[in-house]
Amino acid sequence: MDKYSISIQWSDEDKGYIATVPELKGLSAFGTSKDEAFNELQIAKKAYLEVFEEDGCELPEPDLLKDYSGQFRLRLPKSLHAYLSKKAEKEDVSLNTLIISALSEGSNNESIVAILKEGFAGLKEEITRLHILTDYLYQKEVSTSCDIYDQKQPSAFLNSVQGLVVYNS
Repeated sequence: MDKYSISIQWSDEDKGYIATVPELKGLSAFGTSKDEAFNELQIAKKAYLEVFEEDGCELPEPDLLKDYSGQFRLRLPKSLHAYLSKKAEKEDVSLNTLIISALSEGSNNESIVAILKEGFAGLKEEITRLHILTDYLYQKEVSTSCDIYDQKQPSAFLNSVQGLVVYNS
């Protein structure tokens, strides 16, 4: 017995039931009853799989039911973690509750997107501060634009610091 999924749906256009195997693209069968559609599909599926095997094609994997634990691990930037934790604390809920609530409300993704945008705005500010610090430290090491080119720095970095270099007279 194969383990492929079967879908049987009524078709107003065809005035009958259409049975399909979602994993086997293009395979469908018609019946005036669900049973007839199912039986016709079994015949068509057998022929479909035989041709697949004869042609040496790899059979698609069946789409089996999965058991979900209700848990997953999520890695995120420390600054976003801090932002979400502070937001949860301010709302007097756990971080888990805040995120579940945002995901549940956000089936249209607006709620979670708004929270993540706020969190990433903080992350962007942190990155900007790091760039400024990097530029400052770089200026301490390099005294002329010639020194920059002599050190063969990546061009993107050169472009970002070129206007910030302190030139000695």
